[in-house]
This record gives sequence, structure tokens and C-alpha cells, in this order.
Amino acid sequence: MGTNSQAIVSVSLDGDSLGIWDTRSGGESTAAVNKYRPGGSKKQEVDAGRPDISDITVTRRWQAERDVAVEKRLRNRVGIGVIKVTEQPTDVDGVRYGPARTWMGRVSSVSGGEVDSNSDDVRMITLSAVCWATA
Repeated sequence: MGTNSQAIVSVSLDGDSLGIWDTRSGGESTAAVNKYRPGGSKKQEVDAGRPDISDITVTRRWQAERDVAVEKRLRNRVGIGVIKVTEQPTDVDGVRYGPARTWMGRVSSVSGGEVDSNSDDVRMITLSAVCWATA
């Protein structure tokens, strides 16, 4: 039994650490599998499909002293920079447990969060990448 909070998500850009992030979504492995019924047959055949990895998105609470520079660096690397997202499972005490999972991709978008002078909502920085590998 576990909860969504039992993981440590870290991100690097072009091999340099961007630290720990709060959330990870996406990165699912899927494949388009084709079904085919030969003429006159009731039984279908299923062809193997090529694997695909969905885009991955990570977020964390905005901290100006850290994230002004991070956002600028990410914006300069959109479409070019190589991202590595590492998700390390933890046990209920927060101790790292088992092997980490990784995704490799290219920076596709970055957002420094919403700005609203009338809001007290928490500001988040969001990074998305198009993935090409997972392990």
C-alpha cells in the first residue's frame, strides 16, 4: 500500500541538477496495437505495436530566489534542452526504496506560473518535456 506522496522527483537539464520537484504527471508507456480480421474469419489477429511515451510534466512551488534563474535557463533551452526526470520511490518514512525510474526528453514548455495581484493562490513553476526513453 502506498500514497502519491511516496516518491522523490528530481530533474536535471543538460546534465545539471534543477533540484527536487513536487509533482510528476504523464510519462505513460503506450502502444497502438492493430486488430485485423482476415476475410471470412471471426477470429481477430492482433499485430504488435510500436511503443510510445507520453509527455511528462513536473511542477513545484515557485521560490523566487531559486526559480527566476531556473525559469530563464529553461526558456532558453525550450526545444533544445535535454531533461532527465528521476522518480525515486520511498517508504512511509520517506526512506528511498527500490530502483528509481527515469524519463529522458526534450524541453517542450515552461511556465513561471500565473500572476494576479488580487490572489493569494500558491504560484507554481511547470516544466513539460517530450519523452523518448524511460527506464
